[in-house]
Amino acid sequence: MPKISIIIPVYNAENYLQKCLKSVVGQTYKDIEIIIINDGSTDGSADICRGYLSDSRVKYFYQENSGPAVAMNYGCSVAHGEYVWFVDADDWIEADAVERLQNETADMVIFNFFRGDSQKHYEQIPDGLYDRCGINRVIFPALLSYIDSEGKVNHIFHNTWMRLYKRTFLVRNNIQFHPSVRNGLDLLFSFEVAVKAETISIRFNDYLYHYIPAANSMTSSYVKNYWERRKEIITMVNELIPCDTLHSQMPLRVFSWVVIGIENELRSRDGSKDIIRTIVQDPVCNLFKEKLDVSGLNEKNQRYYKQICDGDFRGIWKEHQREELRRRKRRFVKKIKKTVKSMLRQESR
Repeated sequence: MPKISIIIPVYNAENYLQKCLKSVVGQTYKDIEIIIINDGSTDGSADICRGYLSDSRVKYFYQENSGPAVAMNYGCSVAHGEYVWFVDADDWIEADAVERLQNETADMVIFNFFRGDSQKHYEQIPDGLYDRCGINRVIFPALLSYIDSEGKVNHIFHNTWMRLYKRTFLVRNNIQFHPSVRNGLDLLFSFEVAVKAETISIRFNDYLYHYIPAANSMTSSYVKNYWERRKEIITMVNELIPCDTLHSQMPLRVFSWVVIGIENELRSRDGSKDIIRTIVQDPVCNLFKEKLDVSGLNEKNQRYYKQICDGDFRGIWKEHQREELRRRKRRFVKKIKKTVKSMLRQESR
């Protein structure tokens, strides 16, 4: 039985897939299982995948497009490894990643990653093997939400690709991805594992994964129906919390989700004032209203907190319009300066 089964869900990833698969089949430790699930790709992904079938370790499956949850659940059901590792088709892993993970015994292993080729991500938890007591004492306080040194709301990254999961542990606890969840799929899965795990191995000094942020990520583009999807996650996470250990983090975490929801709507083409009003007036906000110590928040989040507690969606909207006007003025001035410089260069010839 291989130590690790690497599960790769694929959907229209022809531009990145070759690099991903090369990094997996080229591992220095050879005794691995590689499971590729083609989730109904319509580009050249299938041909790229089939090009690796001469490797006996590679197993290829096709399904009609059903979403990543169904693909990853299926990959887990056919895996034979002691651990499963979900690798995104547009990312890649270090050549010796599997070799460095061979001695693990914990229910879940969390390691670190690069953004792109070499930008290291930082996490605050010390490396080590944590039992249930250590999980509650050290890992849980930063699992959902904490305030970092810059006053920003933060949390331990929840992505499945920076974790190994013991397969028998997942089966025994009936932990699966929820097909109905699209935004926040990794968070819910990894959080449920953390709540139920008896042991977690932290290896934040090991950088094993290369993550390429999507061009349409939440930090750069508008996501339609984000708030409705996020409310579903809030409800499901709240139901998973087993004790007061994590309840104290929920207000800060929900507040950060509300802020992300508001800023997402501000990124829409015309600005969704009505949806911002819906978010600010949503009963979900009662989970954090008058419950946060705002002294640790940065200036922007302190302002959001007051506006949300006051139900001042108009203030949020007006401030956005003022900032948008300032941005337009800056772009206009920049354009004028560029034009003037061009004219001066032409006159000097």
